[in-house]
Amino acid sequence: MRRAERLRQIIFISLIFLAGINSYAQQDEEYENLLQRIDTVENPVYKPVISLAYGALNFIGDVKSSYRMPVVGNPSVKLSITTFIDNQQHFAANFYFLTGKLTGEQSSYNDAAQNLNFSSSIYSIGATARYDFGHLFSEDLRFRPYLSFGIEQLNFNTKGDLFDKDGILYQYWPDGTIRSIPVNSTGAALPIDRDYIYETDLRSYERNMYDLGKYNPRSIALPVELGFSMDISERVAISLGTEYHFTFTDYIDNVSSEGTYISGNNAKDGFFLTQLTLHFDMFSDPKTRTVELLFADLELDPIFFDDEDGDFVLDVADRCPGTPYGVVTETLGCPLD
Repeated sequence: MRRAERLRQIIFISLIFLAGINSYAQQDEEYENLLQRIDTVENPVYKPVISLAYGALNFIGDVKSSYRMPVVGNPSVKLSITTFIDNQQHFAANFYFLTGKLTGEQSSYNDAAQNLNFSSSIYSIGATARYDFGHLFSEDLRFRPYLSFGIEQLNFNTKGDLFDKDGILYQYWPDGTIRSIPVNSTGAALPIDRDYIYETDLRSYERNMYDLGKYNPRSIALPVELGFSMDISERVAISLGTEYHFTFTDYIDNVSSEGTYISGNNAKDGFFLTQLTLHFDMFSDPKTRTVELLFADLELDPIFFDDEDGDFVLDVADRCPGTPYGVVTETLGCPLD
């Protein structure tokens, strides 16, 4: 019984303590509301937003991509600066720099010449226009879709893994092995393994070996992106999107319908980029502003704070106004003598 009674006392005291804390918190919040006010900024000034994206690249062309899933591919990095075009922030212009690698691996048992591989470092500078469908969806929507399209200059440097570490050219046999000499050649056909080091500049190799490869390693491309964005805070947002880059070149993989030793189709090359982007709005005006109310709304009449005769007694309480300067006065402003 004593234990039960003691337990009830502890519970009762705890409830009183929690109620006191809650009451104190409410009073503190009410006091804070008296000291400050949050106003909405009617015409905030929006500055450029800095964005950093990490993505996966997948090549589309004559040589098949090494990856088969859009979210798995060669890593890429994109740095962007975005500025809004309209006051409603539905349209934005984006200027970016993109870098990464495109790769491809292709095997064939029937045609030894179709055992192809390449790795191409790409760099591009471009601009896109983005629309977030703000005219169709509410601003309170947690995930907002967006669509963007633009133009870029693409630079690529394509290399291949054609030789092993000892400088021996890979010879692909119909049984799937790689040998040191071609099929049906005399001599010891020693098996060798690929080292996956892309040491050969394929454009230079084409020129030196076949007087081909006279193509431009730069091209114009048109990126088109579809994705979703979400605000994490007033200053930070995140987006996930997939874009396809339509290029005006067929030489990224060094296989084309003309101009290369290995012949392919006449379709232009392209690539997918799936990217996760963080957006940092560090310089724009805040959407709301906190106004400190301590003495801000108090209208003061200067007549209540004037001391005309300079005896350090305000005129509103001075019973002896006009006391000569320097005369010692009492608390009511009258001379002591």
